[in-house]
Amino acid sequence: MGELEDRDWLLARERGEDVSHVPAPTRLMYSHVEWLLAALRDPVPTAGWKRRVLEALDREPAPAARVPRS
Repeated sequence: MGELEDRDWLLARERGEDVSHVPAPTRLMYSHVEWLLAALRDPVPTAGWKRRVLEALDREPAPAARVPRS
């Protein structure tokens, strides 16, 4: 899977959408990463962090700031 495909299916999975079309080895790889992250002791994410991240990803990106030329 490419980087964009990984992002799309991971977001779909977090939103509870069907991701059964993703190959089992890919799902296993991300399950392992998820397990490693869960094993970290600190810092514990604050309540609602996942919702805030998904909402931020859904927002349109802000236009790039213009830097004045000197």
